[in-house]
Amino acid sequence: MTAQFQISLAGSEATYACDEGDTLLRAGLRQGLGLAYECNVGACGSCKFDLLEGEVDDLFPDAPGLRPKERERGKRLACQCVPRSNCTIKIRSGAEYASAIRPRRFAARFTGCVSVTPDMSIFSFSADTPPNSSPGSTRCWRFPAWDSRGRTPCPTWAIAMETGNSSSAVCPAAGSPTICSTPCARATR
Repeated sequence: MTAQFQISLAGSEATYACDEGDTLLRAGLRQGLGLAYECNVGACGSCKFDLLEGEVDDLFPDAPGLRPKERERGKRLACQCVPRSNCTIKIRSGAEYASAIRPRRFAARFTGCVSVTPDMSIFSFSADTPPNSSPGSTRCWRFPAWDSRGRTPCPTWAIAMETGNSSSAVCPAAGSPTICSTPCARATR
């Protein structure tokens, strides 16, 4: 059984459950909280937070979303931190950050790959459950065989098209694709 931690948002009554191994950001978004973020890969810094109580592991300590001075002051990125205990965090939150479509986790099967250029391929996936998003929305794909941190070798990918229960991801090829699961999907603002 996977451990579950309670995450409290400082300055509000809001709390949410975060499964062991899940990021603070993705767990909160799936539970309908409006948490500030943009990229969900550690590049933009929109999900910066202060850890007031508890312990977290940082999956990407050198993420470009934080400047050295921010790291020195203890800032962290919610998209790159997984809890090791119950936590209290201070993060920008509110209805203005809520996604129009609530993200969810689901599994998908790899169905094919087409080489577009020497360094870019189109990977196709199929799922038993239709995605709860619209064309043009983004996905957070996790390819477990590629990186122990749950990151793909290259963060530059985009969903090309979505039809029924299938979608295609465009990503620079960095090895053989494997079965993936989608930890989150978010509609663009």
